[in-house]
Amino acid sequence: MERKILIVDDERPILEALRRLFAASGYTVFFTTSGEQALEIMEREHIRVFFVDLRMPVMNGVELCRRIKEQDKTTYVYAVSAYTAALSRNQFHELGFQGWFKKPFKHEKLLEMCHDAFDKIEQEGRGET
Repeated sequence: MERKILIVDDERPILEALRRLFAASGYTVFFTTSGEQALEIMEREHIRVFFVDLRMPVMNGVELCRRIKEQDKTTYVYAVSAYTAALSRNQFHELGFQGWFKKPFKHEKLLEMCHDAFDKIEQEGRGET
């Protein structure tokens, strides 16, 4: 299974840093600055793991997570934001997120969560397109 991820953040330096990090670790990385473009990418690519900023113009990360989960409930969506304190652990899970990372984040932790998500997908037999 190709390990495809999608990073959605309206801050280009964050996108570039995460793109380099995940690509260097062997992931196929898609990235965009908007929720609308993320949904377009989902139409073309079978992506299983998402890292989504919560505060973005037009479509915020909560709305994007909801739309992702409407299309495929088996995806893993993680919030990446400086504003994670606004929601509790239960609220993140109720909204559909598997977890969250507060900016600035530890690169090792993001890689660990991404690796764990793909391990779970493969164990559950959901990695097939």
